[in-house]
Amino acid sequence: MRLVFAVAVASLAACGTSDSGPELLPGFDPGPPPVNGTQIIMAPVRNLVPGVSHEICSWTGIPVDSDLDVRKIQAFQLAGGHHVALYVTKVALPAGTSRECTDADMTNFRFVAGTANDGTPNEAPGDLVYRLPKGTTIAVQHHYINASDKVVDSQSALNIYYADKGTTYTPSASMAILDTNLTLPPGASTKDVHCTMNRDLDAWFSIPHMHKYGVTFSATLTHASTVTPIATEPTWDPGYEFHPPETYYDLATPLALKTGDSIDVHCGWNNTTDGNLKFGNEMCVFFAATIDRTNAGNLDCDGGDWGTF
Repeated sequence: MRLVFAVAVASLAACGTSDSGPELLPGFDPGPPPVNGTQIIMAPVRNLVPGVSHEICSWTGIPVDSDLDVRKIQAFQLAGGHHVALYVTKVALPAGTSRECTDADMTNFRFVAGTANDGTPNEAPGDLVYRLPKGTTIAVQHHYINASDKVVDSQSALNIYYADKGTTYTPSASMAILDTNLTLPPGASTKDVHCTMNRDLDAWFSIPHMHKYGVTFSATLTHASTVTPIATEPTWDPGYEFHPPETYYDLATPLALKTGDSIDVHCGWNNTTDGNLKFGNEMCVFFAATIDRTNAGNLDCDGGDWGTF
């Protein structure tokens, strides 16, 4: 049976809703929007076949006109829902665009935070906030996998809680070690990405990232003469593309990345297609969330060269 989903995405601000409101499936009640925040209700996702995983990417059309700090997010899903993740993107497709996530979508989306499907909030630790940068648009990824033996419809909602005005917070930013010149020929291949830190950063969260052709992933941090593994996946699970292993560090003892330290990422693949795979179709990325005390923003080291994204 074909998966069907509508393309309407409703955004409910705390000041009120439209007269008709968004479509809600029977039994789906995400409650009122946050007093200081926004509630996004995704259109129903229909005809979820048992045992099949679906990653849906939805564009809300909500612009970020100035840097926006988010304290926490909270998701609600009907049966079949697995998780919801908040993203931003500079590829502003029409509001309500909703489809199975593509490699291009995941290249253009910038991860902010993810949360479970049961209403348990994901609150930034300590005094941190998730910062949505100016000039982006809010997007949502919602994942479904029907564990029953019947075809079902499902639906998701996401509450975004803004940081309290008048309270001092520290922004959380992103760091990515990657090489966008990646090209993988058919068959087995490997890639090594080397980066030397050009500033001090403290990371409180990290993940490895490859796509379905990945076979192995590792990342190490070299400080002085000491080499420390920071991500080790000798056997890459294709499911890690959307649900990678996560590592969290206590804010009191973060992963300290010092100027002059080096990060070395090694990836291996088995390209079973008959053509080359380029960056976007496949990736080799070490991603970290950092404590951005200097407001440096999102930083990437692309093929050894530092920049912003």
